[in-house]
Amino acid sequence: TIEKYPERFDIDLLRCVYCGLCEEACPCDAIRMDTGIYEIVADAREKFFVDKDFLLNDETRGTL
Repeated sequence: TIEKYPERFDIDLLRCVYCGLCEEACPCDAIRMDTGIYEIVADAREKFFVDKDFLLNDETRGTL
């Protein structure tokens, strides 16, 4: 079988409706929604668009 990988890995947090479907679908339990925080605040629209590099960077952890 041929494994497929995404060409881009971008997340638009403005489209999230907190339904939890991504948490259920994640095979590695990497997405968690059990923090009790269901509100994301930022001072610029661009901060709601994150990519793989942002998510893997330890310095940006918890900055959303």
